[in-house]
Amino acid sequence: MLCAITEVEHIEKYNCKIPIHHITYDKMCINEDKLISLCHECNGRVNSNRTKWTNYFIKLVEENK
Repeated sequence: MLCAITEVEHIEKYNCKIPIHHITYDKMCINEDKLISLCHECNGRVNSNRTKWTNYFIKLVEENK
């Protein structure tokens, strides 16, 4: 959802499907509104400044409903 990499491109580059990111960083939360797909690189990037990214992704999900 950040870099727009396709599933095929991700498999070619990382040898796996695009992982799911927990927007609230709560691994127990499986609410679909709190999950997004992020490539490995983007997922690593959003592990700092978590408050900023949580707010960003919540807004993004709401806009795309």
